[in-house]
Amino acid sequence: MLACTAGANIFAPNLPGASRRTQLSIVNGRWHLNGRVTYSGAEAEGLLMNVRMVNAVFEDANPQTRRQGFDPNESTRRFIQSIPEYVEHGIRAFTIGLQGGDPGYEGARNSAFRPDGALREPYLDRIADVIEACDRQGAAVIVSCFYQRQDQILRDQRAVRDAISHVARWLRARGFGNVLLEIANEFGHNGYNHPILKSPAGQVELIELARRTAPRLLVSTSGLGNGRMPSEVALAADYLTPHLNTTRMDDIAGRLVELKRFGKPVVVNEDDKTGDLGAQAARLCVAGSASWGFMAVQANQHYPFRFTGANDDPAVYATLKHLTTAGDYFPPSDAAGGWRAVTGAAAIRRETGLNRDKLDEAFAFIQGSTKNGGLLVLRRGWLAYERYCGLGHRDATPNLASCGKSFTSVAVGILLREQAAKFPRALDQEVFTPDYLPPEAFPPPDPRMSRIKLGHLLTMTAGIRGNNPAYVKGKQTIIHPAGADGSLACVDEVAFGRRDGTYQGRPYSSKSLWCAPGGGYSYATSSIHLASVVLRHVSGVELEQFVDSHLAQPLGWGSWGYGYRQARELSHTPGGGGIALRATDMLRFGYLLARAGRWKDRQLIPRDYVLHCGRQSPYNPHYPYSLQFNVSPGRQEKAIPAGAFWKMGSGGHVLYVVPSQDLVIWKLGGRDGQYDPRDTGLPPSPAPADQVAARSGWKESVDADTACLRTLALVLAAIEDR
Repeated sequence: MLACTAGANIFAPNLPGASRRTQLSIVNGRWHLNGRVTYSGAEAEGLLMNVRMVNAVFEDANPQTRRQGFDPNESTRRFIQSIPEYVEHGIRAFTIGLQGGDPGYEGARNSAFRPDGALREPYLDRIADVIEACDRQGAAVIVSCFYQRQDQILRDQRAVRDAISHVARWLRARGFGNVLLEIANEFGHNGYNHPILKSPAGQVELIELARRTAPRLLVSTSGLGNGRMPSEVALAADYLTPHLNTTRMDDIAGRLVELKRFGKPVVVNEDDKTGDLGAQAARLCVAGSASWGFMAVQANQHYPFRFTGANDDPAVYATLKHLTTAGDYFPPSDAAGGWRAVTGAAAIRRETGLNRDKLDEAFAFIQGSTKNGGLLVLRRGWLAYERYCGLGHRDATPNLASCGKSFTSVAVGILLREQAAKFPRALDQEVFTPDYLPPEAFPPPDPRMSRIKLGHLLTMTAGIRGNNPAYVKGKQTIIHPAGADGSLACVDEVAFGRRDGTYQGRPYSSKSLWCAPGGGYSYATSSIHLASVVLRHVSGVELEQFVDSHLAQPLGWGSWGYGYRQARELSHTPGGGGIALRATDMLRFGYLLARAGRWKDRQLIPRDYVLHCGRQSPYNPHYPYSLQFNVSPGRQEKAIPAGAFWKMGSGGHVLYVVPSQDLVIWKLGGRDGQYDPRDTGLPPSPAPADQVAARSGWKESVDADTACLRTLALVLAAIEDR
């Protein structure tokens, strides 16, 4: 038998059942199976989602009420066959009863106990079969001892006490590591006769008796359906098992708050709400850090008993699978509590597999590449590292420069889904037509522009002049003259090819393409800005409005906007960059990408589009740059996992997404001017004065390009469990 104390895993290698597969424990208030937290990376992480199957071992010894032809052993066998499907949908514990539950008719005599409290072997054989089947599936069993209208089988209170002793000794002798004990189902119920099963003091006595008999056994008792628990019982129990049958939806959150004050895991192990109401109750419990237990009365508890897996209630089991699937944790907004965070080297290593000291080394390294900034590392949905320097801090909203290009790309991906009829060829759509661009873009100054496809714009292969060097089939070349950059490249007139001029002391041109569309790669800010013009023209709203409704609001961003407010020529949202976003909200964007565009139960970005972002694009055979992200294929750095992608912005900002490692990294950077409210138009949010002062006199020791890849390599080196 395995028990626990806060902060410790205790195994029992010398017990008779030491060879059993599944060991259940509580570590720091969270459930663990075989030493690992349950549902790692899911919304229900650390919980024990369960289903009430008390009648899976039911029998009726009353010949007057026993249903003709019912075979208890066959019924148990059918339940055991269904266990894998329940487990597949997130169930990690089953409540079964030594006196069963209401079978839907009166007069049944169903008990594993004899009148003196001794145990009946045929009943125990079925119990053992269920426990062992769950052990093989990595699931636990909550063994419930007494049920109302059945305790009368026991002749007196001494027999009740002896029954608990016999059960505890039997479990101890069997060495089960996946069993929890529940003294009574809804103690205090009017259906009980024996006073010890009706009072809180009696429950405390029986809990302590079970624990003395089997010291490593985790013991509780369940309350009535109102979700409450007397304080003396809650203090005595190892975990709390309230029922929510009669608890209104509006009262669930409050009931859970009342129970959480005892510092024990809360395992709701009976709620008869079904369908959408049951699904909602499950979500409320998980949001309140409580495990939820479903009771499908008509399917599982009332005769004839049916055990059909998810078909018992498709809506409930779909939600349970969602809540318990690894990677399905999603944070609330920072205003509502924000990311779950883990601190301390040991805890960081346990939950995320990251070495804190190596992350400190990565942070020290990036301080040589940027005066202001920070490093945030998210793995398995845990914020494992967050440190800042200079003007960088959590609430800062600097201009993130070209990192904004990735938001433009994602917005276009969403547009392709929403306006599919207008893009019959998707990324292959040629966009220099009045259907996609405003009248000011016509006639195009270079006839070849008519062959530019949306995929060319998004991968910087449209032939639009950008920065040097350019690439053709992997070989460098120099464009002369080059194109405009920065906010100037986001002026519509420049992007449409209507202007030549000077940018930062060098001549630029936009009136001609440097190569045919698809013929080469040049990092051209005007290219992605043109994609934002397509979005604006087709959707009828500015890019900033589109991002707000499709990303900012669903993801719960705080203060944000677009910079370059000092650039007076900009009359539209700069699609080529300039988004100003808080650090933890940038993580939300990266986390959305790491989950292939899904946020909770919504596919915000088309999955295929996000997957395209993370691999070499067929629209760019020249350089490893996909839909506004650098990608790992073709890089010399062999340590970068396949499928990783990242986006860099001037000033040393870089967002990294490594789906194969469930890893998101935000390297915040920024020049002083990028934090200036005159650039972003957002209210100032000062950094700590001592942090700013510590960076006075800073000098760059690492260039931005080197820091980009080196930072990723250093964080990857901190992973110790891959």
